[in-house]
Amino acid sequence: MFLKMEQAVALLNKEYIQSFTITKENRTKDLEKIFDYLQELCIENEGIFVHGRGKRKSIHQNTMNYSKK
Repeated sequence: MFLKMEQAVALLNKEYIQSFTITKENRTKDLEKIFDYLQELCIENEGIFVHGRGKRKSIHQNTMNYSKK
């Protein structure tokens, strides 16, 4: 389980250009720091996540052009 946490933190660091670390001894506190960062990021961006129909779409949603024939 800890290996998966380390992999997830590495992906977060790459995606958000951060330097989070996680240790077995302090993993709860480390995860709280990451959660706080992500929560603040969502608040700053006013929740730009799109689920279903919406005005704001991700790059992936915009590139998928499904034409109805």
